[in-house]
Amino acid sequence: MAKGPRGSPRFALDQWLRLLFILLAIGATSLLFSGTSTLVRAAVFAAVCVAILLAKRLRPSLFETPKARLILDADGARRTLGERIVEQVRWDQLVRISIVTTDDGPGAEDFFWLLHAGDGTGCLVPHGQACELDLLARLQRLPRFDNSAVIRASGSASREQFLCWEGVPGEGIPASQAPAKPEAES
Repeated sequence: MAKGPRGSPRFALDQWLRLLFILLAIGATSLLFSGTSTLVRAAVFAAVCVAILLAKRLRPSLFETPKARLILDADGARRTLGERIVEQVRWDQLVRISIVTTDDGPGAEDFFWLLHAGDGTGCLVPHGQACELDLLARLQRLPRFDNSAVIRASGSASREQFLCWEGVPGEGIPASQAPAKPEAES
């Protein structure tokens, strides 16, 4: 969340909202654990609800979940959350590609690409985002890429991991080339 500079109205509003929530939390906790009447407890509950609604109206960004975004370019794969890079793998450091499946589907994402770097880091790419950016076409440029592992993973409805490719640093460079766009027929 971007913050305004100290002394700005936005910064002051953030500080007041934080203070309000802290005071309400302390007050609500002490009232709930003391021998107070039902009417007082109801009033505290109403005050907390009003404070939350007011905060949502004044600063909706306090309650928003940052969007995860996938970037595939000539350098590598990066997943970001808001403005922050969460995971990344450079193509020249790519050493292994696997697919992880779960038993969470079909109502939830249950197919993930796991790109491993030589230094032990990696980038987990949900299948939906991989399809939007045509990740598979990039990965199929790699020597010895196992398409049969992709097919087996596509049929899996349990928690499994499928190895699609293994190499040494530098062998992943062919994945840096964007897939060719199909020609439009006239």
